[in-house]
Amino acid sequence: MVVGRDHCRFWESRGISNEEVNPFLIGMCALVAKRSQPPFGVADPKFIAWKYSSFVDGILDGQGPLLMLEPPPRLEFSNNSGGRLDCSARGSPTPNLHWMMADGSPASTVTGLRYQLSNGTLVFPPFSAADFRPDVHHAIYRCVASNSLGRVISRDVRLRAVFEIVSLCLQYLG
Repeated sequence: MVVGRDHCRFWESRGISNEEVNPFLIGMCALVAKRSQPPFGVADPKFIAWKYSSFVDGILDGQGPLLMLEPPPRLEFSNNSGGRLDCSARGSPTPNLHWMMADGSPASTVTGLRYQLSNGTLVFPPFSAADFRPDVHHAIYRCVASNSLGRVISRDVRLRAVFEIVSLCLQYLG
């Protein structure tokens, strides 16, 4: 049930007795209004709303992670240009972002070939043909956002690096 100002006004206008008040709904009403020290009597239903709001705050304070920017299902890039996979999430507490491979292992830094920025972007810098590694440049990746309330995993991203030297040869021959 969504409790808004109209629900709370209705409840207050009816003068419902303390015994009839559902503490959860009272707490929801307290969240709708700005809280401060209650300027009303202890027997007043508004005081009960204020009293139970800390109970409800504990339930509603957090939010599991939600992916705000999910990476594309495919990324193809040239070895001369490099590439990047972006991922962002929100939640409370703020989610941690990391990348994993299709088998669930972490996509850890590979010096000069793959690293993760603090904002969740996975970077593939330009590389030479001799540095090509299939486990880095022709692989499946997933973004993972997690906090104390949960974990979400993005769709699979099929990454493929292509060699620009091949395309130059094809242009020359073509």
